[in-house]
Amino acid sequence: MDTRHKDTHTLRIVVTDEEPSVLESLRIMLLWESGNEVLTFGDSRAAMRELERQAPDLFTMGLNHRELSGREMLARLAQRKVKFPVLVISAGVGMWTEETIRSWAPGLKVSALAKPFLLETLRDAVAAALRMG
Repeated sequence: MDTRHKDTHTLRIVVTDEEPSVLESLRIMLLWESGNEVLTFGDSRAAMRELERQAPDLFTMGLNHRELSGREMLARLAQRKVKFPVLVISAGVGMWTEETIRSWAPGLKVSALAKPFLLETLRDAVAAALRMG
């Protein structure tokens, strides 16, 4: 997955997921595939604090967090009018359409990927999300 910008800028990707095994798998896949900086958070509030501290090139998130729901995180990001793309990665994507998920975050660049997924599918979803940014 060549997700680097044309100027060979190393991408900063922030990842949050409620499942530790998925979080670690995403970290490994994104690091191995791109060689970029990947920061992971199992706690959605900690992820939101990091997003306030420094904007990433891409934010990937699950929907089912105990601290802040994915819907609440998206609404807060929309309220802040962030410019970075958001990739929702969740089994919940099967329950809601991508249009519904986007409606929770008007004005944001949001795309979605349903779990489970193949590495190639993740690669394509990340590349598409980065093109939105």
